[in-house]
Amino acid sequence: HQYLTTTISGRTKLSYPFDSKLNNNAHLHSPDYPELKIKSRIAGNLHKLSTTSELSEGLIGTISAELQDPINDLKWQLTSQWQDNNITPWLTSFGADTLNLSFNGTLNGQGDMDHIELKPSVSVMVNKQQADIGGNLNYRNNVLALNALNIQPQGDIDGVLTLQGEISSLKTNPVINVSATWDEIIYQPNQLTSQNGKLTTQGTIGDLAIYLDNTLTGLLENDFNLTVNGNAIIEWKDNLSLAADLSGSFQQQTVDAKVRLRLLDPYLFVDQLEARWGPHSLLANGALSPGNDLNWKLSSRDLSKLSDIKGELAAEGSINGQLNQPRFDFDIAEFNLKLPDYDAITLNQSVAGSFNYQENTFDV
Repeated sequence: HQYLTTTISGRTKLSYPFDSKLNNNAHLHSPDYPELKIKSRIAGNLHKLSTTSELSEGLIGTISAELQDPINDLKWQLTSQWQDNNITPWLTSFGADTLNLSFNGTLNGQGDMDHIELKPSVSVMVNKQQADIGGNLNYRNNVLALNALNIQPQGDIDGVLTLQGEISSLKTNPVINVSATWDEIIYQPNQLTSQNGKLTTQGTIGDLAIYLDNTLTGLLENDFNLTVNGNAIIEWKDNLSLAADLSGSFQQQTVDAKVRLRLLDPYLFVDQLEARWGPHSLLANGALSPGNDLNWKLSSRDLSKLSDIKGELAAEGSINGQLNQPRFDFDIAEFNLKLPDYDAITLNQSVAGSFNYQENTFDV
């Protein structure tokens, strides 16, 4: 059974404006939700009310609020202080059992019947990843506006993201138009760096597009430095589609790529994949779906850029399978390796095989 017990004590004058001082103890009992206790003190009258609440058990914190003219023209202010709260049990109650979330900090606000303004300053831990969040949010006329909401990750990620934009039509079909910008974000373990970045999300939940622009520089090995500029568009209108155009440099060689993918689970359609780095290229098109193959073509005019081997390589083939099945069949239709000191190594017939990523088996 789900029930709420409450005890109210205090005094109220029975003449206008009904000056009151009340104490309220509430206790939420539920097999479906965490236990929650709220101890409140209320003082004031119909012109002005002030209240202080202490929360314990399922949530730990204090909330102080002041209400002006609550009958005719309500205006309110609140301040709240939250200790370390693990709200994972609450999320589990609502079906979000894969998310581990805790927070602490302050949340202050003010508003009236038509307007809400909130100023959070909290530290949030999501699946062991911590971030400090501060800024300003406004709600008016069914629109939530993010006014320079700053997110500063802790731990392995160093940098500050700034969220700006709005989410409208909240009561019907929310429309999102939000951008995240950053000057520099560094992933500390390998010094992977993103600079001058902007991630824009636009559309409704069922028809959402994501645009990404940034400069990416990574130090993955001592001699691996990669700089990439470009944009990507992700849409959910037809399940998931990705369109990306990238350009940059690696080891003083030009890098560019064009990608057009569609995912209609469990089928993957590659409308275009063209990736080039200096003398090397990878081309692919086709589909991982019944009756179709994903065709690929790999070439390198100078293998010394990739390994200790000198020479040229050209190969092409196909892959057959589906994303919801562990087994993929492949075919190498052409293979031609030219070495400076040897005759060319070529295939005089195609090579067929399969691999199973669940069983870690590979057959040729």
